[in-house]
Amino acid sequence: METLILRKKGSPHKVRISPDPKDSHFALVQLLKISTGEQKGGHFILASDVPQWRSMYERDGFRVLKEREVSNV
Repeated sequence: METLILRKKGSPHKVRISPDPKDSHFALVQLLKISTGEQKGGHFILASDVPQWRSMYERDGFRVLKEREVSNV
């Protein structure tokens, strides 16, 4: 699993979904403030649930950034 960064136009937050470095069965979902990088919320989920979480955020208007865009965030 690779790290996903999701952004929503006009939102002060981005979502990062990344694999847990200690156990590949889990993933971390972090809601981060773009301007400061401060974590505003987070969830510890099963890696098998990542597609459901991704689609939930996409339904809310977030879009996955392409690799080129990630380096600018």
